[in-house]
Amino acid sequence: MTRLAAALAVAVACLALPLQAAELTLRYAAPAPDTPQGWEQQALPIGNGRLGAMLFGQVARERLQFNDITLWTGDAKVMGAYQPFGDVVLELDGAAGPVSDYRRELDIGRARHRVRYTQGGVRFERETLASHPAQVIAWRLSASRPGRYSGRITLTDRHGATLSASGSTLTAVGALPNGLAYASQLRVLHEGGSITAEGNSLTLRGVNALTLILGAGTSYRDGQVDGPAPLPRVQAQVAAAPPWPRLRAEHDRDIQALLGRVQLDLGT
Repeated sequence: MTRLAAALAVAVACLALPLQAAELTLRYAAPAPDTPQGWEQQALPIGNGRLGAMLFGQVARERLQFNDITLWTGDAKVMGAYQPFGDVVLELDGAAGPVSDYRRELDIGRARHRVRYTQGGVRFERETLASHPAQVIAWRLSASRPGRYSGRITLTDRHGATLSASGSTLTAVGALPNGLAYASQLRVLHEGGSITAEGNSLTLRGVNALTLILGAGTSYRDGQVDGPAPLPRVQAQVAAAPPWPRLRAEHDRDIQALLGRVQLDLGT
């Protein structure tokens, strides 16, 4: 084995240390700026091998920027370029006051993004993961007191898709100039309070806790852009996503099956 190969093997093994052997968590005491530079240098990523997202950890207005590995402008003859898919934007009412005990972290060992902070005597928590078993991105928001979530949720698009809102669901359907069809859907499950569709957004009023389920996909198949329309598949994935406790547990088992395969003890 060459020195380079040996070094790579050690690096990979270190990344695969089980959680009890090495804590793999990045922690920050402030949100990432929602700017291009903040996106590049400070926002934190999650992903499941197909869907990915970047999170900033902002309090009053949080943006989850998401991608699908097959959204690109090329085809079998033209290289093209990888494209951003869209954004989920959460705007909270009454969230402009002072914030204390803020923590933003990426738990690499469990593949989860978390934000915690206190505002107005209430402890708020958010947790986000990209589930490989369910093929969705899930975003859980809770608070230490009931009725603390009011505001608006919007699903935005970068490529001129048709946007719609119905019940507690937001949908985007479109196509790139190369003929690649794409679709995304966001379903919001809430506890307490109410959610109503207004225009192309959802309005929250007095919600205790909520879980956002995001699915996305394209018509890309085997190097071609003219595969089956993606919306039915995306709708099925969003509808089939299990409740948050089970989705989280299945995600943990899936991640640990990978990260728990190797143990390396280099001594002290």
